[in-house]
Amino acid sequence: MTEFFSAQVPPPENWEDFESLCCDLWTRIWQDDNTKRHGRRGQPQHGVDIYGQPHGQNDYAGVQCKGKDNFTHTRLSCRELREEVEKAKGFRPRLQQFILATTSPKDARIEQLERALTTKHKRRSLFSVHVWAWADIRLRLADHPDLIRKHFKWLFAGIDATHALPGSGRLGAAAHEEQPFKMVSLPSAPGPSPPIERTRALVHYNRGVQLAKENSLADAERAFAQAIEIDPSIPEAHCNLGTVLLRTHAGDQARQCFQRALALNPQLPQALLGMARYCAETGEPDKSQEWLRQAAENTQDAGILAETAHLHLQAGRVAAAQHLYEQLIAANPDDYIAHYNLGNCYARLKRDHDAVRMFQRATELRPTFLMAWNNLGHTLNQAGDHDAAENALRVARELANEREPDNYHPWFSSGHNDLDRGRLEKAEHHFRRVTEIAPDFPGGWEGLGETQELAGHPEEAAKSFARAHQLRLAETDRL
Repeated sequence: MTEFFSAQVPPPENWEDFESLCCDLWTRIWQDDNTKRHGRRGQPQHGVDIYGQPHGQNDYAGVQCKGKDNFTHTRLSCRELREEVEKAKGFRPRLQQFILATTSPKDARIEQLERALTTKHKRRSLFSVHVWAWADIRLRLADHPDLIRKHFKWLFAGIDATHALPGSGRLGAAAHEEQPFKMVSLPSAPGPSPPIERTRALVHYNRGVQLAKENSLADAERAFAQAIEIDPSIPEAHCNLGTVLLRTHAGDQARQCFQRALALNPQLPQALLGMARYCAETGEPDKSQEWLRQAAENTQDAGILAETAHLHLQAGRVAAAQHLYEQLIAANPDDYIAHYNLGNCYARLKRDHDAVRMFQRATELRPTFLMAWNNLGHTLNQAGDHDAAENALRVARELANEREPDNYHPWFSSGHNDLDRGRLEKAEHHFRRVTEIAPDFPGGWEGLGETQELAGHPEEAAKSFARAHQLRLAETDRL
């Protein structure tokens, strides 16, 4: 079933996992066991994340990894391709081939530009340019099923029938406090249906998981419904269908799906979580809390406990969330996400010293965790340590420029740090950057207006405040 899985594999959930996958894949493609990642964060990389010598040649080739679409809700642009090509010209020894690997979909304009750049470079004895969209990478993965198993273990959990049910997943490296409502990965064990029916159901089930991860909810709903029609004994299929329905605001139908899942498996943690979320959305916080208690009692899976903690935090039960995150860290001291989210709990409780300690540990465990650096800087600023805050926020801005150009948070936090220090010119620069990156974010306009007002520019401030007010009204209308 390798062809099926390679056709359904979604991109990794964060940039570092994508780079790791690319390093393994190009090691195979180039047949060069010395293929490796280039340098470390903070060092100039000249547009190259991975390099090697294809097929035993003396010449070097380089790969730049660009997480797009599911990472940042953006796509690769022609401007970005040109910029990365220019950076790659500084790599030494000189490259013979430059590949930009991206999670973006295929784009005819990008492909036309890569051909034009290659033709131009050929006349100047420069490297060829190639763009591999996720569809291209996925096709090549079909030749290496062991890499699919290594980097997408959840795809095979149900087929192998030897893996425990995976958890609900964790935040990516660029995530903030909000956690998406993740899907159960695969059914956990064979059911009473004939093997051939079970296999047919799994095909639809896997497709549903893929579509749900791509946010194609209507198609995911149909896929899970087809799996249930073929084999109604899979509790996870009922649970996932409920998850999709809940996300499409079909709450009563979602509740029925979760109840069917629990009838088949009364201790299925994801279904218990689904009922908790349903009760939270229908204004029944006490029932939601009880469902969360049952979910936490019926699993030691870190992902499920993390999602339970998140739901507590979302409902304002910070102490309950704090307890679960501390439990996660006790079980796995290297869990950088748990450190990060525990820092968020401490920050809400105004325990700035403890929050700083957690954010610092998160950055030590994952130096490229942008939001941990951002929240570290924000908390240090709140605690009055403006110099340390500036150092942390500078790292956050560098990471944003390198990896997440659409992430405005480091600029927003930097603006407030500068504002608190009376550095109005820098504050205005940072808040303007926020309005450029996220023009519909009212906080950026409010910060800009406050800075302009303090700088003695009342007319400009009035325009910024008016824009912020319009955006706040629009938010209210949407609610």
